[in-house]
Amino acid sequence: MKSLVFVISVLLISCDVFDIKTITNPQDLSKLSITYNNERITDTLPLPLSWGEVTIENFKEINIERFNEFRDSLTYPVGVAVNGWVTIFNTDNPFITTWVDTINDDAKFKYRLRYYDHVNNFYQTEKAVTIRPTTHVVVPIEVSNIEKVLESFVIDEGDTIFLCMDEFDAMPDTSYIYTFDYKSDSTRIILIEIQCD
Repeated sequence: MKSLVFVISVLLISCDVFDIKTITNPQDLSKLSITYNNERITDTLPLPLSWGEVTIENFKEINIERFNEFRDSLTYPVGVAVNGWVTIFNTDNPFITTWVDTINDDAKFKYRLRYYDHVNNFYQTEKAVTIRPTTHVVVPIEVSNIEKVLESFVIDEGDTIFLCMDEFDAMPDTSYIYTFDYKSDSTRIILIEIQCD
């Protein structure tokens, strides 16, 4: 019976609301910001994140997760958190206030920053950013080879891949339709051969 009371007590403690009164600079809790200047992504793109410095009584860790609204979380080659949120950064250093995430898709991303205390109560804030759609990629000028582009999340239904041919190619401007077998039976990509100097 004593062990049951102890378990219930622990559960009650871990379900407490985060005590905002134990925080210095509570106004900085929601200062998550993302630096994005409307750059076009062709392969990967660094996204600098920053947040306010706060002091929390019984601080445990800072955790940042990312969610891609347009991508099935099962397609990511990394461990996925609950409901598609992917943990991208975790630290027990309360003085760290920046992190650079590297994304690989032209999509809308959500970021979730959580401050945890020692009994796993947390305060969280969210921020979203939409990456400008990439409708074409030039190979090998923007991406080194065709295989890398075809495996990329940047290329979507209806996008165009311009493939630079050498000067001896007799038939530039030839168009092809390429179907992704592993993404979807209906994902069609336009492949156009062009001459590049």
